[in-house]
Amino acid sequence: MSSTSAESLSRAIFSRDNVAAVNIIEQRIIDDTATEGERLLCGVMLLMPPLADYEAASNIFSNMLNGPRRLEAAIWDAYRFAVLMPDEPRSFMPVLRSSPQSAVAAHMMSKVALMSDDAKLALNENRRSRSLRLFPFNIFEGLRIDSVIGANERDNLWRTACDLIFDKSAESDSRISTTEGALQKRWDNLIIGTRLTSQLWHEYEKQFMK
Repeated sequence: MSSTSAESLSRAIFSRDNVAAVNIIEQRIIDDTATEGERLLCGVMLLMPPLADYEAASNIFSNMLNGPRRLEAAIWDAYRFAVLMPDEPRSFMPVLRSSPQSAVAAHMMSKVALMSDDAKLALNENRRSRSLRLFPFNIFEGLRIDSVIGANERDNLWRTACDLIFDKSAESDSRISTTEGALQKRWDNLIIGTRLTSQLWHEYEKQFMK
């Protein structure tokens, strides 16, 4: 990337100007000079307001499913399907299934199953995700859908989730200016739940805190 282009992208990320950042990266994709991280960030930003171009985001993720960051791309496309726009084909599924030791992949398969009204598969994948590694969002999902969890275990899971959330007011975070920083921030906020806005944190408190 030229120094001018790099500086422009850094400024756009820092100013939280998703439109400008996407425009810069899309041109680099056309020129075949975008890094895998930039492609991934472009797809993630396309999911967010004011762009909300889910089809374009899915196309980017789909084109990354044979590359070095295919699991991240599959997870983000599964997020799009489960949270924003369920559609066919689910090209991300083979990549998720090929990562049986990934707690996040299992979590996303649980969410996709819920969106597809397959409650049994959703529960099984959530349990598998939690058995691999606990993080706030697979804990919260388990607390919602797993009726077998007893009172003591619910309390332990809630306290674990609280310990794992390192930021409960993400809207006040200092700004970042790098591609990887922007990706990590969104991953923490939307995929695993270790960084939450104060509004979302208060919603979880209302739901789960005893």
